[in-house]
Amino acid sequence: MASESDLAKYQQKSITKVDEYVCTLSEEGKKIAFEQLGETEELRKNSIKKIRDWILNNPRIEKARLDSKIILRYLRHHKYDIACTKESYERNLIFREGLYGMDWFTNLDFERPYIKELLENGLICVLPDNLPTGERVICAKFSAANTQIPDVVNLGLCLATLVFETLLEDEENQVRGFRYIFDVSGVSLRHYFLLSFTTWFKVLKNCERTYGGRHRGGYILNLPKPLIFVLKLMFKNMQQKMRDGIKLCSSLDDIDVIERDKLPDIFGGNFPIKEIADSWTKKLTEMRQFFLNYNNMKINHELYTPAVLNCEVKTLSHRLENPSAKLLKEY
Repeated sequence: MASESDLAKYQQKSITKVDEYVCTLSEEGKKIAFEQLGETEELRKNSIKKIRDWILNNPRIEKARLDSKIILRYLRHHKYDIACTKESYERNLIFREGLYGMDWFTNLDFERPYIKELLENGLICVLPDNLPTGERVICAKFSAANTQIPDVVNLGLCLATLVFETLLEDEENQVRGFRYIFDVSGVSLRHYFLLSFTTWFKVLKNCERTYGGRHRGGYILNLPKPLIFVLKLMFKNMQQKMRDGIKLCSSLDDIDVIERDKLPDIFGGNFPIKEIADSWTKKLTEMRQFFLNYNNMKINHELYTPAVLNCEVKTLSHRLENPSAKLLKEY
């Protein structure tokens, strides 16, 4: 068990309370973590300490979350590969601050105008029950993004981040993972041009490489033919495991992991979207101050090259600590 002085030394860099980890996983969750991730009590303890020590001694990171839950999120995502965990977590901190012109990470406020409307319209919704295989299901209906709403892309990504971050505060979700259903029916030309293709590509690649969470597969419903070509271009640059987990579907009957009547009514199922939205409105209202505290996370911009700070995709193919990549500045 870590002493109070050991925990206190990390607190100087943490925006959240640095805690002594107490496992909240169910017995089944512990079994999954052991069998799929090799997770043991000793591995958790030693790995959390290694990541905390690294953050404490990393001059590029000025403020971050050092609580057990956030560290375990990244460790579990990378199956306790310490080098990958470091890279992913630091890249995520850069991504939060460095994507110029977009502020959804640095303004995670559920009370921003129109966010509740997007939630109620079903832009993002989480099914109440886990799948029989254990994963949570996240649904998105892109036509629910009203293109008349000012800055709707930023607001939509803000909502998606709030929902995903909230889910990842539950250790069961960290271990069991997620499946996704994306409904593209009803999108218009205005939706296509809300962001440029290059910006979308940058966002998706950075999310893929830096966002801790076990992504177990996704279904894309009713994809228009013009977008199939775009998706295939993106597939070429995705990791093979991610690419293999995505299926294109022409109807709900093609989704084999969940019964149709358990989907939200806006997807053609029987579950009222209002019930889901009301439940999440309560959760996100309760979590508001927690996420506003994210604004206190900070990196030292002077120690990264402009390309890294701008989250350019070409920099993701190299580790930050790789001296030959020249991604960091001297300090």
